[in-house]
This record gives sequence, structure tokens and C-alpha cells, in this order.
Amino acid sequence: LYRYPPYDRYTNYTCVVGSLPTIGIQVTNGCFQTEGSIAIEFISGRDIYNYKYNLLEDNRNKLALRMLSKNAEAEMLLCNGDNSCPHPVFKKYFQYYRVPDYGDRWVMAAFALSSTSLYRGNADFSIYKQPYFHSKKAQAEAIKLGVTCLNLWMYFIHKLNVAVKVCDDGENDITSWEQALALYTGSFESNNKAPGISQNKGEGRMLHAMADSLCMEFKTCHGKDGISGPSMVSSRIFKLFLQGQKHLKERECTAAREIKNSMEGVMVIPLLQGLQIHTYQRSIDLTNKDITNLQREEDEAKSAAYAASVLPLLHACSPKDAQNLYGMLKVGSSDMFDLKVFGRVKTILERHYGCMGVTCQDIGVLYNPSTKQYLDGVSSCKEHFLLSEREEEKLFVGGILVGVFLLIILLICTFKRDNQHFSNMFYYCVKRRDYSDQEQDEIPLTRIKNKWIV
Repeated sequence: LYRYPPYDRYTNYTCVVGSLPTIGIQVTNGCFQTEGSIAIEFISGRDIYNYKYNLLEDNRNKLALRMLSKNAEAEMLLCNGDNSCPHPVFKKYFQYYRVPDYGDRWVMAAFALSSTSLYRGNADFSIYKQPYFHSKKAQAEAIKLGVTCLNLWMYFIHKLNVAVKVCDDGENDITSWEQALALYTGSFESNNKAPGISQNKGEGRMLHAMADSLCMEFKTCHGKDGISGPSMVSSRIFKLFLQGQKHLKERECTAAREIKNSMEGVMVIPLLQGLQIHTYQRSIDLTNKDITNLQREEDEAKSAAYAASVLPLLHACSPKDAQNLYGMLKVGSSDMFDLKVFGRVKTILERHYGCMGVTCQDIGVLYNPSTKQYLDGVSSCKEHFLLSEREEEKLFVGGILVGVFLLIILLICTFKRDNQHFSNMFYYCVKRRDYSDQEQDEIPLTRIKNKWIV
């Protein structure tokens, strides 16, 4: 077997073809010639094989970014009848969009400038055909972030789950775990930055680069000043990866699963940060005369793409809030954005941080690394500890039942003490013991013993 060398952006000496549809952008300097001979050595001798092939059509990429989503039905939903599928995170996205290849549908619709065909969260990219749109930048951002935040992000989570499943099956194979880290990092990331390149902003294109580019905007980078070094997200991912790798090698599957769950929570952070920063940018674009129409369109596309990656997680916490967020941030939203709109978006997200597995400290607050000041008009983060809507429904029903029970008690008391005023009912239904110095509503309810007064 032969594997082409990694792409070298300086010499262009490699073989990059197969999934690139446009002739003229392939890199073929390192490919096999279109015909020739290959010698294969054996202990007993060697064999010569003649070959002939079409360089552009017969080279096949083992893994294409589109296939990360296109194969989701087989790999993440059906899984050859494996009852462990779908894993919990993918299930949220499938239940929201109702199709397994939601990421591919988003990206391909952006390429075609058409509408998506999803159950919820649809995007109509045909508006980018309108004459008032000034460039293809908005379309490009919708495509790039769709690939990264929908296709690549979910496949990273998928590979983590596959690794733990392999451990549960008794196999000692950590290939999927290591593939997940490769997908997170990519081949362009390097610690050897060129002069003038910030330590935050590597030359990568994958999830690692996305997290590092966002941390400066929230003062959540690993450096002491909060705006230098890699992101805390990347630092935590690599630390957790090593811990999980150790557990998998030692067949400690339960511990590896806990690490996997922690990594899934960490991966939500850059999605929420990206959504907030570009929603904020949309909020100030209309009032800032220095912002061009090109920048406005780009920010709109970015906020819509990040919203597409967050909506399924938010929907699992609150369908109502997810619908409200979609209405404000969908592609082509007609809302006149200002800081009040951003404030509503920020409040909705913060309300469900706990449900989505993150904290205010994880996300941070919007920050300007140039002025070293937090952005004007952005309030500090507020933690909310709320029940899910299903839990609220159960609590609501339980409250009704308790209310009916108390009403029955009050009616009984009324018949028993018909000569007393209605406002004193509760007093005559409760025996006050050792609380004569307190007002009735100050008595700890857990210490009250009901006793009928005859």
C-alpha cells in the first residue's frame, strides 16, 4: 500500500485530487504517473505490475469532508443494527433536523444558492442571488462554517463514541480515538509559527484553529493575559485526550466514557462563542458607518451558520427558546439588529448553559484584545439554574395536584369553621407549635404538622 505524503503548501509536492470537482485546482506533482510499472518485493523475489489510470478520476480520497455528513445515516444512525446508536449528541441533531445528513444539506444548499430541506432550522441561500448582495463572501462563510461546525464537529464526536464502543466490545484498539484528535487538529497546525503570526492563530483550518481564533474575543486563551497562547478549549481537549487514551489502552471503558462526555461538553464552547461574537457584530453593523456592506453580509452568514450548529442543543433544552433564536438569526432574517437583539440572544443562551454542559467561566465575556477592554453594551454573564421544559411540565402538573389537595383541605376547614372569616382558614387548619412569635408566612413549612381542629 502507498500513501501520498502530506500536502506541503510551500512546494506543492503531493497528490491532492479525488474530491475536488473543479479541474485546475488539483495538486498533482506528487501523484503516480498516468502509466508505468510497480515492483513489489517478496522474500522469494519480486513481482512487476504494470498499471494505467486516469490521474484526476481514479485517485480516491479515503476521507472527504462531505462524506463526514453524507455517511451519517450508516455510521451514526443505523450502525449495522448496533443498539448503542445513535449516540446522545447526534440524537439531538437528528431529532431537531429529522435527517442524518443535515450538514451536507446545509453546505450543498449554500453551494447551489438554494433552500435546505430540513424539518426545522431551514436556510434559504437563494437570497444571496439578489442584486443587493455585493459579493460571494457570505456564501463562502456559510459553506466553510457549515463544513466545520456541522460536518467536522459531529464526526469528531462520533469518533470518540466509536472508540469507547470498541472498548466496551472488548477490543484493544484506540484507532478511532486518535483519528478524532487528528480531525480536531488537522495537518496545518504547527507550534512553529512564522514571524508575525499570533500564537493564537495558527495556520490550521480545523476545529483547533476555530477554537484558538475565538478565545481572544472572550479572554479565554491559555496565556496569563487571557488573549495569548492556545485556547483553553484546545488545552483541555489535549489533556482529556491523553487521559482517555490511557484509559482505553488499559481497557478502563467506564473511565474513558466519562472523559468522552467531558470532551463533548468542551466542544460546545467554541460554537457558543462563535455565535455570540458574530451576533454582536450584526448588532453593531447597522449603526457603525465604518462597517461595509460586505462585512454585514459576512457577519450575517457567520451568525446563521453558528446558530445552525447550536440550535439542536438548545432545542433539547427548550424548543420554545430554540425557535425564538432561529427566528432572529436565520439566513436572511429581516430583524433590524441592534444591541437589544444581541441581548435577547445572549440571555437565551445563558439561560441554558447548564443544560448544554457549559458555564459562564467557560464561555467568557466579549472582549476587545486591541483595546484590552470588554465590549460596550455587553453585560456580564449570568448563570441560570433552570429545569428543562419537560421537568417544568412535570413540576407544573405536580403543583396543580398539590393545589387541588390544599383546596379540598380549605373547603373542609370552611365547613368545620363556618363562623370564621375565609382569610383565617389556613390558621385554623394548622396547629402552630412554638411559633407564636412569628408571622404565619415565616414558619418553615417543613416543620408544620397538619392537624384538624374540631
